[in-house]
Amino acid sequence: MAEIAQARSPEKLHRRRYTRRKPIPRKPSRLDPFTDEIKVWLSVDASLTGLEVHDRLVVQHGQTVSTRTVQRLVKKLRTELLTAEIAESSQMIEDAA
Repeated sequence: MAEIAQARSPEKLHRRRYTRRKPIPRKPSRLDPFTDEIKVWLSVDASLTGLEVHDRLVVQHGQTVSTRTVQRLVKKLRTELLTAEIAESSQMIEDAA
């Protein structure tokens, strides 16, 4: 038995790691129809919290989405809006110079 173990070294038994070749398809979110409206809300009032956005969605559209899902979307949209604003302001500075 020891001879068999020595004959097959770990290097010969090693297999290549699995790498996914196809991209993972994105599942549609329940909030996809409302992302543009939420962006407008956040651009008008940047101090809105995810809970306040959730409450607005429930009152205006009757959406039954978890609070955490809305909070994740608000965080993502805030970063997108801020990076766009930073890029715009840096472009204005470069144009002025």
